Amino acid sequence: MGDGNYRVRRHKLVRDKMPEPQPPRRLRHYEGKAYQEALLAKLEEETEELIQAASGQRLDKMMQVLEEAADVLEVVYTLAQLYGITPAAIEETRQQKRAARGGFTTGRGIEID
Repeated sequence: MGDGNYRVRRHKLVRDKMPEPQPPRRLRHYEGKAYQEALLAKLEEETEELIQAASGQRLDKMMQVLEEAADVLEVVYTLAQLYGITPAAIEETRQQKRAARGGFTTGRGIEID
């Protein structure tokens, strides 16, 4: 065991137009499977931020939810692009599923074990 004076290096995906980080931070470029994994981790991060915004008590709650929902969609669209799926295809599928099975607007739920 060490003396407890260590740092865990973490990496996370950042937006393309983010300025270059100041040392000791460095940019990392993801490719292939690592890129997909980074996108999935970013989706978890952004989804958690959306959940926090929607359940929070801030006065600017609507703007926070809007901002976080946009971030979630950005990651979803980028992840879909890896599979050759366009935002239009996502929207078309969403509309088809809604027409066939409905949305989530009525607040209906079921008990699960």
